[in-house]
Amino acid sequence: MLQIAISRLAELNDSVNCQLVVSPLSEDVVKQFDLVILTDAPRNVQLKVAGWTRAHNRCLLVADARGLYSYIFADFGNSFFIDDPNGEKVKEFLIEYIDAETGDVTTLENQMHGLEDGDHVTFTEIKGMTELNGCAPLKITVKIVARSQLLYFSFLLLFLVCRISHCKPLFSTLHLEPHVFNIGDAAKNLTPYEEGGRVKQVKVPTYASHKPLAESLADPEFVYWDFAKFDYPSQLHALWSALYEFENKHGRHPEPRSDEDVLLLKAELPDGVEVNDKLLKMFSYQARCFANYFPCVVITFFEIVVHASGNLVTTASVVGGIAAQEAMKAVTHHMTPLKQWLYIDSDDALPGDWSEFDYEKLTVEDCKPRGCRYDGQAAVFGWKYQEALFHQKWFVVGAGAIGCELLKNLAMMGVACGDGGLIKITDMDQIEISNLNRQFLFRMHDVGDKKSVVAGRAVKNFNKDVHIEALAERVGTDTEHIFNDDFFEKLDGVANALDNVDARRYMDRRCVFYRLPLLESGTMGTKGNTQVVYPHLTESYGSSVDPPEKEIPICTLKNFPNEIQHTIQWARDLFV
Repeated sequence: MLQIAISRLAELNDSVNCQLVVSPLSEDVVKQFDLVILTDAPRNVQLKVAGWTRAHNRCLLVADARGLYSYIFADFGNSFFIDDPNGEKVKEFLIEYIDAETGDVTTLENQMHGLEDGDHVTFTEIKGMTELNGCAPLKITVKIVARSQLLYFSFLLLFLVCRISHCKPLFSTLHLEPHVFNIGDAAKNLTPYEEGGRVKQVKVPTYASHKPLAESLADPEFVYWDFAKFDYPSQLHALWSALYEFENKHGRHPEPRSDEDVLLLKAELPDGVEVNDKLLKMFSYQARCFANYFPCVVITFFEIVVHASGNLVTTASVVGGIAAQEAMKAVTHHMTPLKQWLYIDSDDALPGDWSEFDYEKLTVEDCKPRGCRYDGQAAVFGWKYQEALFHQKWFVVGAGAIGCELLKNLAMMGVACGDGGLIKITDMDQIEISNLNRQFLFRMHDVGDKKSVVAGRAVKNFNKDVHIEALAERVGTDTEHIFNDDFFEKLDGVANALDNVDARRYMDRRCVFYRLPLLESGTMGTKGNTQVVYPHLTESYGSSVDPPEKEIPICTLKNFPNEIQHTIQWARDLFV
């Protein structure tokens, strides 16, 4: 199996040397590498390897996933150099006024500067106060002023942190002035400001300090995945430790929905961690309702026992992608790494009592393994849910980077793998060499072929049972004779993987008209966004308008430049 995996991995990039190490994991092996990534490793192995990486000043990432829960831990040493804290382009804008007395700098026409506390800037082209022109980088603070306004988010955070059941409204609050920042005393005693000037952000290298794994287990620092679940990280930290102890002692995962294993898992909780017995067997929906009475969300042992045997491709895709990005930070020293624990949960994906697949009503028999590839998914959602996926009909629009990931996940989940099931995909683009670094379904010998055709063929290698049909038509008013009423009325949902707003809006209008769920997503460098649109429940994609994008997707520049800004950016990239 490992030999097959390494050969498939090597296909992704022939410039990367991939080797399979078959010798036992040891300190001599670990010290050969700058970065070690542990996946699905028991806690005792994690601690052993963490000791080796620390001894030889190597970086360590640990990742694991069970059902809808996963986590990543990063240890990059006591003093990890970072050349660029965030990887964003340097910001630059015009000045309207500099107040020498207060140190406030106001941008021209109230342009949002997007700076943060601790950022550094320098100045050019100022008339008057010329001493600032070309100055050494100055550390800034973001301007904050008092304002009489109720900020619900501030109230919620205080509510969660302080765990107060009843609070008075916060009528005297603070807010940021997005067009003003402060340079302290740097402008005092200088020539009076007259007019003009530019501000340019300066990236200043910094350092990150991490605790060793053993120390961090006892005194963890969390990166929050969801601020609406403020207590989740600390709860999950304790529950994962209990789960590892259970598996080490019993040599197996907890059985899904086993009352006995719930009690055994509780016994493995770290010392000092208490659990309310009344909550012991509460299910996820009830636990979330319970949060209405207490300022924290309770994760139950029952949920952990269920998910411990779960194995979901979607969870692996998310945690694997984030861990890979952290690995890039480790080897390039570019962007700030995690500090240090990121616990990820997706328990909102569990069907509630409004659904025919109600999570609370599942029995042991409903989730019993059948010795097939879908056992890990059925352990979480049940076989009735899994069998419904087999018969789904979905339309994937676009076969680029997002489209490849969507198709892989749908096929691995079992979508359209049964009678009547079908995935239709369309993309009129051809594969280019530049696509190969992120569109993993394509290989060098596919260059020049249609993306949709190759992607459909490649997905069959992941799951031979998936039914997929590839088209090479654009979506728009000129192809409505193809994507007509008969086409849309047979679908269960649409997933967009598009790179331009006009096409997204068009597909959104079609989904609204035919009352179809829409999965909308997009990327911009290392950033991404998703939006789930459900008929009569959520707003549609076109219901709100995002501010204009300051950056332009590379695929738009290379393949379909359609605005004057695109041609200008193309020229800049080519000649500057």
